[in-house]
Amino acid sequence: MNALEPYQGTLITYSVLRRLVGTIGLVLPIVLGLGGYLLFGLPLRPSISAYYHTGMQDWFVGSMFAFGVFLLAYRLGKADNWIATFAGILAIAVGLFPTAPENATERPATAVIHLICAAGLFVLLAALSILFARHRTGYTPARWRQWAHRICGGLILLSVAGSALVIATTSDDLRTATSWVFWWETLGVVAFGLSWFMTGRPILPKAVPIIPTDDEPVPLPVT
Repeated sequence: MNALEPYQGTLITYSVLRRLVGTIGLVLPIVLGLGGYLLFGLPLRPSISAYYHTGMQDWFVGSMFAFGVFLLAYRLGKADNWIATFAGILAIAVGLFPTAPENATERPATAVIHLICAAGLFVLLAALSILFARHRTGYTPARWRQWAHRICGGLILLSVAGSALVIATTSDDLRTATSWVFWWETLGVVAFGLSWFMTGRPILPKAVPIIPTDDEPVPLPVT
């Protein structure tokens, strides 16, 4: 038995989990926006977080908890582990502490906590995407994959800056009418999903196409 064979099932399971995280990121804005319209006749809300105060609340909160659990369970490198752990805590906090209702006359404490946690979560997700581009023992990302992860990380940071600019410079009525924050958040969430979806592929058996025998070296894949 070679060194890799006992871990093939674990590697595939880990890859599937990472792809599930990416898939949640990719479909969350679609599920909330389209689901809110088809099921409850809702126009697009001002932000993704605003769906907490609609009939899509369970979908939003459930997705945040799923993100949080997956991130807390994520283990790869020391830096990745710490960032993912804090990001997981923030993701759960985003689900627990709702944003302010659209017609609120003042911002409650829970909304302030939500805003801080959401901004921190996006920044940490950007950091993880950039870390995915690094060389790791036994795996070297292809150059296009390295650039793709870095671009995704940059887009996540851009979404934070864009959302902050809109919140700071526009009125509640304008944000409700345009849903600019929703689109900026969608950019960040989709970039996060793409980055995580790409990390799943190299761990699949394609990354080690031939399981080496005991006297053969373990290949260093470039995918």
